[in-house]
Amino acid sequence: MKKKRHCLQEAPPLSPKADAAILRLARLLGRQMAREQYEAQLERERQEQEPGDSSG
Repeated sequence: MKKKRHCLQEAPPLSPKADAAILRLARLLGRQMAREQYEAQLERERQEQEPGDSSG
């Protein structure tokens, strides 16, 4: 079966207001993802420091 090739098309023009809203949303999502990753890292480090708890 042949792979379908999609033609790259230019994105439709956006108003400056829509562009700003998309960038704001992307920034908020990025911050949320970074926060969750940081909290997960802290949790892993906390679990590594717990003495001898092998139940989980």
